[in-house]
Amino acid sequence: MKPGGRRCAMLLRRIDQNLFASDAQITRLVEHSGGHLRELLRLLRLLKLCCEYADDLIDAATVEPALSQLASQSSGGAAVGGLPAGAEGRAAGGAMNSPVPTFDAEQARLAAAVHLQPAHFVEFQRLAKSLIHGPQFQLLIVDCRDERLRAKVLESLALIQQQAGLRGAELVLDDSVGDVQALESRLVELAAEHEVIHVLGASHWMDAGRCESFNLLRERLATLVRTRLLLWLDEVTIAQVVHHAPDLWAWRAGVYGFPSPSIGMGAIEIRSREELWQRVVQLRGWLNEAPDLSDDMRVPLRHELATLLAALGDTVSCRPDN
Repeated sequence: MKPGGRRCAMLLRRIDQNLFASDAQITRLVEHSGGHLRELLRLLRLLKLCCEYADDLIDAATVEPALSQLASQSSGGAAVGGLPAGAEGRAAGGAMNSPVPTFDAEQARLAAAVHLQPAHFVEFQRLAKSLIHGPQFQLLIVDCRDERLRAKVLESLALIQQQAGLRGAELVLDDSVGDVQALESRLVELAAEHEVIHVLGASHWMDAGRCESFNLLRERLATLVRTRLLLWLDEVTIAQVVHHAPDLWAWRAGVYGFPSPSIGMGAIEIRSREELWQRVVQLRGWLNEAPDLSDDMRVPLRHELATLLAALGDTVSCRPDN
């Protein structure tokens, strides 16, 4: 049957029809809702699962597992103790690269982010999805400058890692890590027993010379550190990596930005106008000096710049076409 009727209309008011590979998927979802309006919440839950898992269009390969998972939950097949079936052994140090029950892990990452603000929720979902479903070796760049926010994100990621059976470690770069060779040794040591490594403090530790050395060691790192490697950087250090370690930068699996709560989130601005203008000049400088920045880096910077200009009353310069 072609998509039509009241239930289809309700569905298509909440999701773009162009996201579906064909009308058959729309019909399948509507039929599975049971034929009653009271099943609308069930239908919307199915949509949420489908949207989370569709890499491109929502097709049969996306819809059918979602239906199976929802049916399993309705029949009492939920995981015990909050862990996916079989995850207990992996969380306690079981075999690396064991298969992860997909939908249980996805429900866990949604639950782990409930305490994050809306501006951070979607980005957290992207990052968590990369950790769970990405390959064993990944280089993930995370820009999160606010310390309290970073602690919350790390705490949420720790929950996801436990649910997915991914053992995590944190490596803080300070004076005890003398050079890039010492960093390599620490990473190799940690990778032997962990699937996820968070590298913290790199914004203060990484300079141009270390970026260049890191770039030269990238092949060895990819061979010896077969893990999900998260570099927590700020925008200045990211710009250094782009300029001084272009080959390493090209290996990134993703860039994830968690803006500070004071930027564009309704918080009270405590900086003076002079400080705000200094930040504007700084952002414009980075954007002009690095014209080859990818969209995932350029868009957050331009958004922050527009937010600051609007706060300063410059409603012309903050327009998207400027």
